[in-house]
Amino acid sequence: MRNNMLKTFCLALWLCAQGVSSYANNLPPGYEEFNIPPSAGITGKVTDKSGTALQGVSVQEKGTNNGTTTDADGNYLLNSTKDIGTLVFSYTGLASKEIAFNGAGTYSITLGSDDKDMESVVVIGYGTRQKSQLTGSIASVSSSEIRAVPVVSPGQALQGRAPGVDVQSTSNTPGGSVSIRVRGTRSINADNEPLFVVDGIPISGGLNDINPNIIESMEVLKDASATAIYGARGANGVVLITTKKGASGKSVISLDSYLGFAQITNRVDALDVEGWIAYKKASFKTSQLDKLLDPIELRNYNDGKSVNWMDQLLRT
Repeated sequence: MRNNMLKTFCLALWLCAQGVSSYANNLPPGYEEFNIPPSAGITGKVTDKSGTALQGVSVQEKGTNNGTTTDADGNYLLNSTKDIGTLVFSYTGLASKEIAFNGAGTYSITLGSDDKDMESVVVIGYGTRQKSQLTGSIASVSSSEIRAVPVVSPGQALQGRAPGVDVQSTSNTPGGSVSIRVRGTRSINADNEPLFVVDGIPISGGLNDINPNIIESMEVLKDASATAIYGARGANGVVLITTKKGASGKSVISLDSYLGFAQITNRVDALDVEGWIAYKKASFKTSQLDKLLDPIELRNYNDGKSVNWMDQLLRT
């Protein structure tokens, strides 16, 4: 009984196989056999600039949800859904990178540092920290922000860019000194200027001696962390300045030039010589010029010399 059932089952399987084969070989007119193409196997290795293998790098086929990650040796294997496409490599702390692929093959790349992530690193007096790891109050100004507006001193670069930092000009002269106050004035008689530290070295005096074009970044310590590091000298806050340093690679020459036009909006009409003499006569109620003018003025008046002080001021 059991042998008969086994023979029947085998016969049924043979008939099914013959039917499928006969159907495949005798397709109806207008129909073609469809073969599913095998997916393209893409392999490679991801390293950093030092050649160290990177684990956990995301490898994504652009425009799809198809992706994978690298193993402990930096290797990856991805079965792409297209013959031609783009791979996107991304890793925390490093710049993302895209490469094009054409079919199966080996595509190894090197990921470099991300400048945007570097901007979130700030100097805190005893090293550097990520902004997300800071507990103190620190305002940071990068070199790109300094280059955005032409300034002649680092103090002007802080103006309007650092919260809690008040920068005021103490002179109307272009390029004149500025007064910096961190979180207001603390003393009536004592000095209220913050402590300036350039590349870890405290300096005396202001910031006018420092070329703003050589500054990489400026950080302002505004709370108790300033006194914790620099003692009583940091009671008014601390301005940390990091200058640019040389880098390996090709030489780079940069040129910054600025051009501006100024036009007076309200020109004051001043008295001429005769009008001024008439004013003096009416004021002193006398017509004797020797009593109205000093010897130099009298000599210039007799010689027909005069000065338009508005033109001298505007240099027109």
